[in-house]
Amino acid sequence: MNTQDNDQSASAQEEYNLGNTCYAAGNVQKACEHWKNVSRQDHAGVYAWAQYKLGDLFDLEGDIGEAREHWGNICLEDDLRLYAIAQFNIGDSFVKEGKIEQARAHWQQVPQEDYDGAYAWAQYNLGTSFEKEGNTPEARPYWLNVRRQDNGGAYAWSQLKLGNSYSAEDKKEQAREHWQNIHQEDDPEAYMKAQDYLEKSF
Repeated sequence: MNTQDNDQSASAQEEYNLGNTCYAAGNVQKACEHWKNVSRQDHAGVYAWAQYKLGDLFDLEGDIGEAREHWGNICLEDDLRLYAIAQFNIGDSFVKEGKIEQARAHWQQVPQEDYDGAYAWAQYNLGTSFEKEGNTPEARPYWLNVRRQDNGGAYAWSQLKLGNSYSAEDKKEQAREHWQNIHQEDDPEAYMKAQDYLEKSF
C-alpha cells in the first residue's frame, strides 16, 4: 500500500467515524453526509460499514427503498459478514411487502460461509416460505441446511418445523427424531413445544 492508499484509507475511516459521532449526538442528517462520503475506492471494508449504517438508518425511518439501495451496494468482496446480513435484510424487507419471490432471491444470496447466523436464518425463512404455500417437500431441504453450530435458535426452529411436517404425514419416528434434536439452551420456546409434541406422540 502506497502513501496515497494510506491517505485514502485514513480519509474513509475519518468520514465513517465522524458519521458515528454525529449519529450518537443525534445529528442524523450530518451522519448521513459523512457516511455517504465514504467510497469503496478509498476503503472497501469501511465503505461496506457506511452503506450498512445508511441502510439501517433509512429502514428505521421507514424508507425501505432507500434502505435496500444502500444494503444492495455492499458486495461480497467488501465484507462477507455485512454482505450476508444485508442480503438477509433485503429479503426480509420484501416479505413485509408480500413479495416472496424477491425475498427468496436475496435469502439465497446469503453465503454459507457467514458466521453471524444470517445464513441459518435465511435457510429457515426459505423453508418457511414454501411451507406457507403448502409445499413441504420443497421446504424440508432448506430446514435441513440449518446447522446447530451456525445458529442454535435457527436450528431449533428448523428441527421443530421438520418434526411437525413429518407428524402431519403421520410419520411419528421421523417426527420424534427431529424434535429430540432440539436443545433447551438453543431456544427455550422451541424446546418446550418439542417436548410437548414428544409427550403426545407416544
